[in-house]
Amino acid sequence: MTHVGARALWQPDTVTDLAVTFAEPDAIGLSSVAGLLHPVGREEPHGLFLRLAPPRSPEARMTVAAPIAPGLIAEVGVAGIEILVPGQARTVEARSGTLAFDGEREIEFSAAELA
Repeated sequence: MTHVGARALWQPDTVTDLAVTFAEPDAIGLSSVAGLLHPVGREEPHGLFLRLAPPRSPEARMTVAAPIAPGLIAEVGVAGIEILVPGQARTVEARSGTLAFDGEREIEFSAAELA
């Protein structure tokens, strides 16, 4: 992503990685993608990590229609899904972008900062 707009993510095709601490199939937002594929309750000791891909692309192992905002259903491609274990490091493959935490905090990073 080259710019930061509204905190809500209306275009899931701009997201490459998704980490969630819980995933409910009836949720609204990007966490609903995870909830539709592998529900995780709020009390469970793990979360999920999803690698996203363009819907119906060769990279997408599956495509789901998810409610990413009130009244907005979008197709989201998922290339992979893994259990996210607390304390276990995860590498984000993107060389630059924005980390968004629950829609509140955003941290931009670039390849120069990773070196």
